Amino acid sequence: MFQAGTQFKASLSQLMEILMSKEPSYIRCIKPNDTKSPDLIEDQIVKHQVCFQMIYLLLTYINCLLHLSRRGIIFLIKIIFLY
Repeated sequence: MFQAGTQFKASLSQLMEILMSKEPSYIRCIKPNDTKSPDLIEDQIVKHQVCFQMIYLLLTYINCLLHLSRRGIIFLIKIIFLY
């Protein structure tokens, strides 16, 4: 009989395999104001959201590179592009 921790770890591992086999796509919406007014654009709110999205994308990219480097794929890519 499986212990709860072992079963959870196996389930999480299976979920990670499924997620890693997919290619994510996102729709990012920028809210122009907090009042939901159609003709009002507040620069600071828009700049903050765009900045956050750029940071999020950068962190996602770094996380992906770290994951690939743990598998040795980055080393292989370096060798291919150096020669």
